[in-house]
Amino acid sequence: MVSLYGSQSNKADTYIDGSDDGAPVSRLRDLDAFGFEVSNNPMLCSMTGDLVAGHRSVVRHDPDGDNEIPLGVVGRRRGALQNSDVLDFLEEVAGNNGIEIKANRWGHVKSGAVCWVQFGVNGEMFEPVRGDEVHREFIAMWGHDGTTKCS
Repeated sequence: MVSLYGSQSNKADTYIDGSDDGAPVSRLRDLDAFGFEVSNNPMLCSMTGDLVAGHRSVVRHDPDGDNEIPLGVVGRRRGALQNSDVLDFLEEVAGNNGIEIKANRWGHVKSGAVCWVQFGVNGEMFEPVRGDEVHREFIAMWGHDGTTKCS
């Protein structure tokens, strides 16, 4: 695997990495870009100290334990979406349909509030016009902060 942007820290506001060879979904689970978990925590009003009944704060927890980053605010009924669950879902859907996917680029923005992966599909390409090769790809995007509709 040839890393393209690996010098950035996954704790940076924007993180991008990739592979020219394509990484299997199982490899993405081990990468720093998606190696954090999120939780939805009760919110307190800073003026009164009372709980805010209808909302929860979304917090990123890094595996090393020393870093908690607030990602956003969501409604009280929205569950915490884990990166590993999204990657499992994508791998299962592709596998059930006989599709081989490999990650070409991946990363997150807003310190992990929105995550994304660009996948190559079956390593195939086609030529709609002779000499103009097109690779089949798709992008999966999900959000932890309540701002994305595709989460």
